[in-house]
Amino acid sequence: MNAFKSNIQYGYQDWMGKDNFIYIAHLIEEKRFDEAISIGEKLYSKNPNDEMICINLMVAFNKINKSNKYNNTVIKYARAAMINGHNTGYAASRLCITLYKEKRYNAVINVCNAVLNIKYHFSAITDKSEFYKRKQRAQKKALELNDCNDDIIFNSSDFELMTNTIDRKLEEHHKELLDLVKKRHYSTEEDRIKDIEYWNKIIKRNIDSIKYMESFSIKETFKY
Repeated sequence: MNAFKSNIQYGYQDWMGKDNFIYIAHLIEEKRFDEAISIGEKLYSKNPNDEMICINLMVAFNKINKSNKYNNTVIKYARAAMINGHNTGYAASRLCITLYKEKRYNAVINVCNAVLNIKYHFSAITDKSEFYKRKQRAQKKALELNDCNDDIIFNSSDFELMTNTIDRKLEEHHKELLDLVKKRHYSTEEDRIKDIEYWNKIIKRNIDSIKYMESFSIKETFKY
């Protein structure tokens, strides 16, 4: 583990691939937060577009966020994770929760508007109801305070980058699934056809999930 650790401390994300963020996640699980943050920030400085490094830093800082001391840092890495295409809903939820703690209600509304838009897709089936509720709560608070100030987390360029990244990664994932069939040696043609049919079902399921989520989305141009 020492050799592995010494290498990832230099930020060799391409050298170790996804194992880097898995190791940071291990440190977080072991409650070695300072070590996780130290390594994570070194990796982030060299790999700012890596969504999983951002997620791990978001989690690590949130774990040590006593008295909301690190709210802004949690916000920074949650936002970066989303910009880089992390779309499980985890970063979006944490971003909304932390912004709400900071009483940045219009910022919560901005994040929810992005997530609720028809062009934004989660990686798992959801009707996005959580974010409708978060938006309503934030709108109520903003109205009570007569807060009409803009508080932008995602502008239109951010939104375009985020949604394009999500769509591109899904297309790449589908291509990888079918490429597996091309590279694999099959004993019979029947086995090859069965494999193609299986992966096509997976791809269709993903497409159907997107259509389902779109039915619960705001069908308007994103407005920040």
